[in-house]
Amino acid sequence: MKSIGIVLSGGGVRGMAHVGLLEVLEEHDIQVDIISGASAGALVSALYANGLRGLDIIEAFESVPLFSIYNYTWIKPGLIDTLRLRTFVQRFLPENSFETLQIPTYIVTANLQSGEEAVHHSGELYRPLLASISLPPYFSPVRIGDALHADGGIVNNFPLEAIKHKCDFTIGSHVCPLVATDKAYLNSSFNVWWRAYDLTFYANTKKVIHQADFLFEPAELGKLGTMDTKSIRMAYAIGRKHAEANIEGLLKHLAKVDFVQSP
Repeated sequence: MKSIGIVLSGGGVRGMAHVGLLEVLEEHDIQVDIISGASAGALVSALYANGLRGLDIIEAFESVPLFSIYNYTWIKPGLIDTLRLRTFVQRFLPENSFETLQIPTYIVTANLQSGEEAVHHSGELYRPLLASISLPPYFSPVRIGDALHADGGIVNNFPLEAIKHKCDFTIGSHVCPLVATDKAYLNSSFNVWWRAYDLTFYANTKKVIHQADFLFEPAELGKLGTMDTKSIRMAYAIGRKHAEANIEGLLKHLAKVDFVQSP
């Protein structure tokens, strides 16, 4: 029988669109056999691989007091001490090991010292997972071994290469579409900064996203802010709506290549 791999890009709050897609895939009996993710996509990957589904994942994200004063740091580079989010991770991922996940999972981080991408898929889970979501300068980098690691999206926001030779068919979920913005939006340093991040992340994915066998990329997500936690449910709804509109195309593509999964 053949296997399906899915790649979940980073994108902050927009990453909740992945949850809507995964939900629709399950409703159509499309089984994910291997999964990779960067940044928010890494966190969704791990939660999904550990058995959480749909709104349970959304509610998990909503339960994180991300900008609580207790998470701020004055002694580390970054505004938020990433390791203080470990309590959240432990609540939903009680075992600190890739091997305990129900689906083989690959997580990407950026080695800030070597400048290279690092792919994690075995051994300790917590540090690679927290590092992959630690977008500078919001979050402090995480030490893994002898090096400091940060958000995987910096170097590879769509880690297709990590799994494409380990499965027969790849589905891509890209939640950082490049959409035009008006001049009025670029009226503050903060907005210019986030626009620069979006352009940087898109630059390191634009050539690879279309190498997935089938791609989901909801254009509406381009209207949502990366760190706008009030948009969590909206991102989920956009992802689900887009998946429902395109699932027949995926099913036809799978039928065309005589794709059959194990029951």
